[in-house]
Amino acid sequence: MAVIIFKSVCYTWASEVVTELLGFTPQEVIGKTPFDFMPLGEAERVGQTFG
Repeated sequence: MAVIIFKSVCYTWASEVVTELLGFTPQEVIGKTPFDFMPLGEAERVGQTFG
């Protein structure tokens, strides 16, 4: 999967392969963060690493 992420940690571009890997279209992924696709507890744990 190819994505471009800037400092805001939001997806700004995603390839069509994201549909095969995550089940979402590129349009559904753009503007979201990786945390939006994680279970809440995991997102909180990983989020601590990013401050």
